[in-house]
Amino acid sequence: MDKHDILKRNVKALFPMRVFMKHKNESPIEHLKECLDVAETIGDPDFYFMTVNCGTKLYGREILENIVKEAIYMSSAFFINPYELGEKKGEIKGEIKGKIEGKTDLLIKLLSRRFGLLPVELRKKISEADQYQLDLIAESIFDFKSADDTLKYLQ
Repeated sequence: MDKHDILKRNVKALFPMRVFMKHKNESPIEHLKECLDVAETIGDPDFYFMTVNCGTKLYGREILENIVKEAIYMSSAFFINPYELGEKKGEIKGEIKGKIEGKTDLLIKLLSRRFGLLPVELRKKISEADQYQLDLIAESIFDFKSADDTLKYLQ
């Protein structure tokens, strides 16, 4: 099967893969342009995006930079804007930090309720603990005989 058979059979799922198929009597640039034009006619930016990425794997980014229609490429559901990616990473870090702070506050409240006022040093160590340590304390809290039992998880 060559790249023209895929068109004749209208196997749209394979359109992006046409980039990797033989292209007699065409230069690499002509071949890429033809593949991108076909992907564009589908009307789904995701096919265009996948065709661009397949072409990038085969020929490198430099060749494609001059022929890619960025508006179509960036409208794909697969496209991740670098700024959005950074924003998402920030959101994830914020969520993790919030969960850790919430666990810290809850553990201090539970330990204080069970054992009375906690020493400042113990409260500080709990506040500096990582998520793994906090989870270990939370799982063992009902087995503690004193607030100092917390220290074995904070070393």
